[in-house]
Amino acid sequence: MNASKVDLAELDELLPLETTQGAEGGGAAAAPAVAPPVILDPSNPLLRTRGILKRRNAPVRGYCGLNGHGKSFAMVRDTLLGLALGNRVLSTVEILDPHTGNPHPNFELFRSWQQLHTARNAEILLDEITGVMDARDSGMPKHVRRLIPQLRRANCPVSWTGIDWDNSDRRMRQLTWAMVRCVGHFPNRAAIRTDGARDSVSMWAPNRLFILTTFDAKRMSASDDSAQITEERERKRRARVLNREFVRGPGSLAFRAYNTLESVSQVDNSCQVCGGRIPEKVCRGHGE
Repeated sequence: MNASKVDLAELDELLPLETTQGAEGGGAAAAPAVAPPVILDPSNPLLRTRGILKRRNAPVRGYCGLNGHGKSFAMVRDTLLGLALGNRVLSTVEILDPHTGNPHPNFELFRSWQQLHTARNAEILLDEITGVMDARDSGMPKHVRRLIPQLRRANCPVSWTGIDWDNSDRRMRQLTWAMVRCVGHFPNRAAIRTDGARDSVSMWAPNRLFILTTFDAKRMSASDDSAQITEERERKRRARVLNREFVRGPGSLAFRAYNTLESVSQVDNSCQVCGGRIPEKVCRGHGE
């Protein structure tokens, strides 16, 4: 990591690694570190860091980064406080109970845009948004474009992830308040997959440390505005940095709350009656 690019003095917080505490008495051996209980509690300070609270103040937030750089991890991590408070989570990525490893009882798999019409007091998670609404395709359905700005009335914040800002849906960019750039570091080359086989492709080794930089996205609706996502001081036009945070992944509640290798649910836009595709009607100026 290049310290010249990331000014350590500007970091808002740095989560300490687990350390052992020595027993009383100079010659006593150090006691083993005791892992915190794996439970979701609103009073848990790890669920209420300054970065998490700052991002949760944004009703629509996007997380961008390359594969394996922690964008889904960051989105799930910011959602855990909502789960601890009893909020329902409508998500394209399965949310697990960190204590049991089973799907969380407040989790509902997001399969159809029709689910948005009945969502109330729920957190909406759209993982890998380019697979749902790509900027090069038709984007989000017309009825969804009308619905998402009204989710404020239903108390439903929206979080989405994508590889980069440019390839995300234009309408979603216009609605986004905060954009989180996720960069992973220190890949674990000795990673063991769940099936017991050693990871043979080292370039996909899971990262252990993540830098989450949150930018003010309220004025970044255009695709070419991605040039503003920079921390270079010589740039005259750059997005305002709201928060920087170092986060350690392994052993965290967020790592236990989802499976990074699990496939993401595809949101269906077909008719609930006949199964056909809902046509996008285009007016040719008759009402003008």
